[in-house]
Formats: sequence, structure tokens, C-alpha cells
Amino acid sequence: MNIKKYNKMNHLISNKMRGILVLVISLNFCYSASSQEIKGEIIGSVSGVFSTLDYSLNGASLRNGKGGQVGVHYGYHLSENYSLQLGLEFQSVSSSSRYEVIRGSYNATDSEGEDFEFRYRGTNFQEQQKAQFVSIPLVVQYETSGVSRFYIAVGGKVALPIDTYYETDIKTLNTSGFYRQYNVELFDPEFAGFGTYRNINVNDQDLELKTAFSATLELGIKQMLSSNNSIYIGLFFDYGINDLYDGEEFEDLVNYSNDIPSEFTYNTILGTSNASEVKLNAYGVKLKYSLGI
Repeated sequence: MNIKKYNKMNHLISNKMRGILVLVISLNFCYSASSQEIKGEIIGSVSGVFSTLDYSLNGASLRNGKGGQVGVHYGYHLSENYSLQLGLEFQSVSSSSRYEVIRGSYNATDSEGEDFEFRYRGTNFQEQQKAQFVSIPLVVQYETSGVSRFYIAVGGKVALPIDTYYETDIKTLNTSGFYRQYNVELFDPEFAGFGTYRNINVNDQDLELKTAFSATLELGIKQMLSSNNSIYIGLFFDYGINDLYDGEEFEDLVNYSNDIPSEFTYNTILGTSNASEVKLNAYGVKLKYSLGI
């Protein structure tokens, strides 16, 4: 082999080696970029179906209402299996209470300045409470590895009331006035606030509630759709910690006024001694979609 052919062959080999080296480096770079650890995820969520103002109630039936939550969350990955998630949710809740019969009496003064005892008796009394909250949940999540992952998240939630009200329905309300000084009980006239009133319905009465604090638990399956997006299917439980009622305390549900005696106002049952420990509770199914960033 002459020197010229040797140099030419050596040059070709060197070029091929450089090409292979460049290819290896390029592939390694591409692999590193594609397998770069995802540091966080944006998560959208919907959940339901039970979301209620829960409270203890004497002498009446309580029905927990249906409601739901929608939200957006950011999850920061602390490690491969642990993440810290902070979110913002809109939550709608409801509940209702029902009395077969309500009755009460208290001292009052009529439009002519006469003292008397106002008495009332109502049948099929029902009150429905409704509220909307903006919630800020903060949880720590653990998840296993793999394509199908078990996850569990625990933490707390702060819920700010933004729209709260109650509705009152009474099928029949009978009222009377007992004038002790005359030893007489009046069952009419209606313009004086005494009589029988039927099918009473009063909507959009203000309900005063405090900021709610809850402990939250969630668990289920996280299914990886690709390296950077996934879906969650799980169960959640929000348990209220504090008493939410922030209004006046009442002894009676029906208010007599001598300004317009035939038009009564109705207190919320949450302000009476029959109800106590009003808490924001929720549980049900939660669906989430996440996008890694």
C-alpha cells in the first residue's frame, strides 16, 4: 500500500468516526431532552355529587343537598412520587330542613300600642339553604410509579362564601293574638296579623356565613396518557372543621311586626336553638386532567 492510499483511507475512517460521534452525541441530547424530569403539572378538576351545609337539628328532618366543584390546580413535584398542589375552586352547596309542625309564642305590641302574646302554628314548614364558595385547597399528594398509578392526597381547604341565602316555604300558617289584659284570644282580622295564611313562599333571604375551614382527603387512580399528561379518577371527602353560622340568634321562626302586621318575616332555622354546628361537608367522585410542564 502506497502512502497516498494509506492517507486517503485514514482520512475516510476519521470522517466516519467523527460522523458516528456526532450522531451519538445528538441522540444522547435528544434522549436527555425527551426524558427531562417534569417539575410540575396544571390540573383541571370537576367533582360532585354531595356538597352540603351539614348541621345538627332537633325535631325536624334534614336533607343533604347535591352540589359540585370545578377548579384549577398547580402541582409542584417534590420528587418522583410526591407533589404539593395548590388550587382555586368554585363550590356550590345546598341543604334543606323540614318540620311537619312548627309553633311558638312571644310577647309583642300591636299597631295600636297594646301588648299581647303573638301565637303561631305552621304545617309543612321547609327551609332550603343555598351557598356558593370560592375555595383554596392545599394538599400533599403521594403516587406510585408506572402507567397506572394509585394516588392519595391529604390537606386542607379554605372556603370563602360569596353568595348565601335561604328560602322559606309553609303550606299553612295560623296566627292569633292573646290579650291577657282582656283575657281574649283573637284569630282575626288578617290585616292585624291574625288568621290563616296559605302557600307561603319567600325567596332570597340573606344567610350570614363565616369562612369555612375543611380537612380534605382524596384517593384514586392516576392514568398516564403520555409522558406529560394524565387523567385522575378518584373519591374525595371534605370535612368541615368550624361552625359557619354568623348571624343573629333567634328563638322563633316567624316574626310579627306592627308596621305591617299581615306581612311576616321568617328567620333561618340555623339561628334557632334547634340547629347547631353548621359545617361545610362534601364527598363524591372527582375527575381531573393534568398537563405536565
